[in-house]
Amino acid sequence: MKRLGSKTACWLGVVAAFSVGATLFPPEVTAQFTIVNRDNRGVRDEGDRLLDLGKFQLDRGLPKQAIASWQKAIVFYRLVNDQTAISRTLTMIGDTYQTIGARTDAQETYQTQLGFANTLKDPSVQISSLNRLSAIALIKDAPAEALPINKAALDLSRQYQHLFGTGTALHHSGLIAARYSDHFTAIKRYYASIPYRQDIRDFSGQAYTLINSGDSYMATDNFKAAITDYGWALTIARETHDLKLMAIATDRLIAPYLEIPNFYRIEDLLQNRTGIALVLNDLPTAILTQRQLGDLYLSFGYIPKAREAYQQSIDFAVKLRDDSAVRESYYRLQALDRS
Repeated sequence: MKRLGSKTACWLGVVAAFSVGATLFPPEVTAQFTIVNRDNRGVRDEGDRLLDLGKFQLDRGLPKQAIASWQKAIVFYRLVNDQTAISRTLTMIGDTYQTIGARTDAQETYQTQLGFANTLKDPSVQISSLNRLSAIALIKDAPAEALPINKAALDLSRQYQHLFGTGTALHHSGLIAARYSDHFTAIKRYYASIPYRQDIRDFSGQAYTLINSGDSYMATDNFKAAITDYGWALTIARETHDLKLMAIATDRLIAPYLEIPNFYRIEDLLQNRTGIALVLNDLPTAILTQRQLGDLYLSFGYIPKAREAYQQSIDFAVKLRDDSAVRESYYRLQALDRS
C-alpha cells in the first residue's frame, strides 16, 4: 500500500473511522414453527412490559438500565419458551452493547443469538447475527477472524436472496480485503454491494460503502476517484439530512483535495464542516476546522482571512473553556501578527 501524503495522513489521523455498525435486519424469511407455552399469560405480559421499559430507558439515554430490563425480560420469555422473543431481545441487547462500546459483551450476545437462530432455523436472524459478528471482528482489526464468518453470512444471504444481508456481507468482504491491502478487490466488493443497498433504499448503508471505497482509492493515490465516491456519499447525506454522515463525508473529501490541491474547494469544505460542527454542538471540531482554515488562508497569503479564522477558533475555544486549544490558536495568531 502506498503511503499517504503528510497533509492527508494528518487529516485522516483526526477524522478517519470506518462504519460497520450493526443494523437491524428486516424479517424477510419465515422462521421454523416453535411451540410457545401460553398457559401463563401474565408471565408473557411481564416479559413484554420489561421489553417496553427497556426501550423507554434507551430513548431516555439509559442504555445500561435498558440492557438490565431486557435481560430480565428474557427470563420471563424463557418461562413460556418464546425463543423468537428471546432472539429479538438479544438483538437489542447486543446492539446496545455495541453502542456503548462493550464489544466483548456484544460479541457474546450475538453468539448466543446465533445459537437461538440455528435452533429456530431462522435464516434472517442467522444472517444478521453473522454480519454483526463479522462487524465486531473488523472493529477489533481481526480480518482473519472475520473472514469465515463473513463467508457464512454471504453464502446464507445469497441462498435465501436476503438483500440486506447480501449487501452488508459484501460490504464487510470489501473491508476484509482492504485490511489485507487488496484494495482492487475491496473496491469490487464495495461496488457489488451498492445495488443491494439501492434495492432496499438503504441510503445510509450505500453512503458508508462509498466512503470505504473512497478510502481504498485514497490508499492507491487515486484521488479523483476518491473525490467522486466521497462526493456521492456527501450528496446522499445531504438528501437524507443526515448531519453525522455529512460530517464524515466532508472530512473525507478534504483529504484528496489537499493532495490535488484545490484551494477554493478546500475552503468551501472547511467552512461547511465548521457549520455542521456548530449545528451538532461539536465545538472541538469547529475549533480544529477554523484553525485549519486559517492555515489554508495563510499558505496562500490571505492574511486578513487567516486572522479572522484564527480568531474564530479562539472564540470557540474560549466558549468551550479549553485552555490548550486557546493557546494553540493564539500562538498561530501571534505568529501571523509577527510576519
